[in-house]
Amino acid sequence: MNVYEALEVQKNPEYAQHLKKSQEFAGDLFDREKILAFGEEYGILPEDVKEQVLIALNEIKADEGYIALCKAILYFMENNLSVTLLAPPFEEGIKAEFAMFFPVWYMAERFARDAERRGVPKEILTKSFSGICGCIRKNKEFKGCMGSSAFFFWLPYHAKGKLFTINDFQYETAEHNGKNAVGVHIPSGTKLDVVSNLRSFKEALDFFDRFYPELNMSGMVCESWLLSPQVEEVMGKKTNISRFGDMFDRFDIGDTKGMAVFRFVYGFSEPYPSVDELPENTTLQRKMKEYMKAGKRVCAYGGFISREDVERKLKEAEG
Repeated sequence: MNVYEALEVQKNPEYAQHLKKSQEFAGDLFDREKILAFGEEYGILPEDVKEQVLIALNEIKADEGYIALCKAILYFMENNLSVTLLAPPFEEGIKAEFAMFFPVWYMAERFARDAERRGVPKEILTKSFSGICGCIRKNKEFKGCMGSSAFFFWLPYHAKGKLFTINDFQYETAEHNGKNAVGVHIPSGTKLDVVSNLRSFKEALDFFDRFYPELNMSGMVCESWLLSPQVEEVMGKKTNISRFGDMFDRFDIGDTKGMAVFRFVYGFSEPYPSVDELPENTTLQRKMKEYMKAGKRVCAYGGFISREDVERKLKEAEG
C-alpha cells in the first residue's frame, strides 16, 4: 500500500469522492524549470532549501503514491477542504516532508500572476512569498529537518494568495458576520505597540482598498491566544500584550483547551510536553507557566475592529 492509498480520508465517502476528483488534475506540479524560475524571479528560494527541494522533486516524481498525494493536496487547497487530513500517515523522510511544497509553490506562482496584473508591488509579494521557505526552514526547529510537517496547517495560507506581509503583520482575506474583513496574523516576535499596530491595520485596509476593491473590507478580524481575557491576569493590565487585545471587540471561538500557547509562546509542536517541562527563558514564559501550573489556561479568542474604529483609535493613540 502506498502513501496515497493509506490516507484515512479514503474511508469517508465524501472525502473519497474528493480524492477521486483530485486525480483528474492534468497539470505539472513538478516542472523543475518553472519551480526554479519562480524562486529566482522573487528571490524566495534560498540555496539550502533549493537543494532539498530538488532532491525531493526527483524522489516524488518516481513515486506514484506521492504524485497522487500532491494532486490531492492541491485539490483540497483549491476547494477549501482540510489539508491536514492529507498529512502523510506513516512515512518519514524527504518525500513526506516536501509533499506539501510542490502544490503550495504551484498555487503561489499562479496567484503571483494575478497579483501582478492588479499592480501589487513586487516587494510586498516577495516578502509574502518568502514565508513559504521560511516555514520550510523553521520546520527544522520542530522536527529536526527541513520540510512541512510542522506547518501542514499553515502553508496553504501562502498558497491560496490570501496572505500578505505588510509591516510586522500578515494579512489575509477573511470574513466576519457575513462581510469581508482583513484577517490578522501575528508572527512570533512581532512588537506589540498600539500606535504602530493600528498604523499597520490602516495600511492593510488601504492595501486591500487599492488592489482588491471588490472585497470592500469591513475591518480587521483576528483569532489568537493574544486576545484572551486571561492574558491580563498573566501579564497585567498596562502591558503592550494586554493593550493589543483591548483594541478588539472580543468574541468566544469555543477554545477550551488553551493549547496555542505551547506552540506560540514556547515553540513546541505536537506532542506537547507537560506544563512542568516548559522552559522559563522569558518573562512571558515564566508567568505563563506559573499560571498554567495553577490549573488555569489561556484560551484563544476572536476579535473584530471596524475600519471606522481603526481610524478613530489611531487618531486617539497618536494624540
